[in-house]
Order: sequence, then structure tokens, then C-alpha cells
Amino acid sequence: MAVRLLLAAIVAGMLSIAPMTSAFACSCMALTTREAFEMADLAFTGTVVGEDVAVPPQPAPPVPGVAQVSYAFDVDAVYKGDVSQPQVVTSNFPDGASCGIGFAAEERWLIFVDLSDGASWTSSCSANVLLTGNDAEAVLAELPPPVDSPPPVEAGTEGAPLDLPMPLLVGLAAIVLVAGVSAWAFRRETSSVR
Repeated sequence: MAVRLLLAAIVAGMLSIAPMTSAFACSCMALTTREAFEMADLAFTGTVVGEDVAVPPQPAPPVPGVAQVSYAFDVDAVYKGDVSQPQVVTSNFPDGASCGIGFAAEERWLIFVDLSDGASWTSSCSANVLLTGNDAEAVLAELPPPVDSPPPVEAGTEGAPLDLPMPLLVGLAAIVLVAGVSAWAFRRETSSVR
């Protein structure tokens, strides 16, 4: 009992002298679909066909020092702006504090994009909408009719996933290797104890 009390006191003491850092949370103004449309430079519906994590961050991100994720969308309707096919949209990594947003492969979304320094940006504050079931028609009814059919697919890009950067692949391989060796060592140690 005394040992536990001593450990608790040591941990509390260490935490009290640890440097304090600021905590940040994403804070967004609530937007209707129509308001998001009016504020956006581009608006389209499309299905996620690829993902690419960029580390270190690309130039001029909305939150400096935060990793970004680029998503490729197979566009099926254009509501505003000049959209490419596939349309690549970048967001901060979806960790909450950076207002990033994540999209999963094969999901169909209504996307609102801001153009900044030649890049297409979106975030959890952009009021993007996952289009599923009967809700899709109701959401799209809030917008004017599509202005354009999607542009033709560029040669060699249809269904092609985005390439992952080599440092990310090496890092993931290292994690898998360490986990595998650790599991093997643990199993070997527990089997020798028996």
C-alpha cells in the first residue's frame, strides 16, 4: 500500500513539473449546405478513389506544421467552379484540433473546396456531406442544379490510387517489423517459462 502511495506521489510530482503545452480544438461556424456552397470556390459530388498522406506538410497549409492528406475523387456532378477528373482535395490530417477531415474509399460526398495558393483545401468546417441513402437527395435539393457534367477522366488515372510517399511506407514497414519481432520474443519467452 505504501509503495502505491509513493508511486502516485512521484507521478503527481513529475506531472506538476512537466512543461505545459497549449491544447487546441477545432472550432467551426455552423453552416447550412447553401451557406457552404456560397462560400466555396468549388462544389462537386464524387466518390473517393485514392488517398495520400503528405509528411512534411505541403506549402501554405491552413494549420502550419500539421500533416496533410490528399484525397482523389471521381467526380459525378459539378455544382460550382472548374473541377478536374479526378479532383484532388487536401485537408489537414483528421486529428480534431487541426479541423482536418477524413474520407474513406468508395464513399460518395458533396465536397466544398477553398482554393488557396494553387491547392484545393477542405476541412471539417467546410460542411462537406457524406451522401448516403435518402438523405442524399434532400441535401442536393438545397443546391442549384449542377452547372456542368464531370470532365473526362485523364488518361491513365481512372481508378488509380495515389502513390504513398516512400518515408511513410518505410515507417509502416518498421512498425510492422518491430511488432512482429516483439510478438515472437514474447511468445518464445512465455513458452520457455512453461
